[in-house]
Amino acid sequence: MPAETYELRCVRYVPDAVRGDFLTIGLLLFRQQPNKQSEPVGTRWTQDWWLVLAFDPTADLELLKASCQELESVLRETMDMRELEKRLGGMIQLTPAFACATADPHTELDELARLYLDHPHAIRSSSAIEYLSRALDLLRSVQTLEGAEKDLVQEAVEDAVSSIQSCQLARAGNE
Repeated sequence: MPAETYELRCVRYVPDAVRGDFLTIGLLLFRQQPNKQSEPVGTRWTQDWWLVLAFDPTADLELLKASCQELESVLRETMDMRELEKRLGGMIQLTPAFACATADPHTELDELARLYLDHPHAIRSSSAIEYLSRALDLLRSVQTLEGAEKDLVQEAVEDAVSSIQSCQLARAGNE
């Protein structure tokens, strides 16, 4: 089967448009059609919604997921990208299209999802909490670091443990 040309657009969560920080949460793949609008082939979404909370603790995951579902339904209704981007608002943004050629678009989309959406180095187990908890115990026992410096380091480690636990709870609630 000969390779066809496709367009990939990343879906980004952008909680603060002024700062411009973003997290890629989805992919849209379109088949390019000569003299026609591109035809949607498929979508892939992150499975690590808990990372959104790590990225933005104030994020409304239910609203964000509903917005992604709306995006998919709009894709089925219309292919006018300007209309689509208008409906998204500022919280969810699409990147400009990237061209790719493949004979198997669904396999390609799966590969692209692994590249853009999987986070293999993200904290996924209690081993990180164990490690930080032991570090915190060690820090508490150290006598040479005292006063404000020790308090600052101890507070930073405690915040890290708390943050990881919150992310794990959010992840467990979304599985």
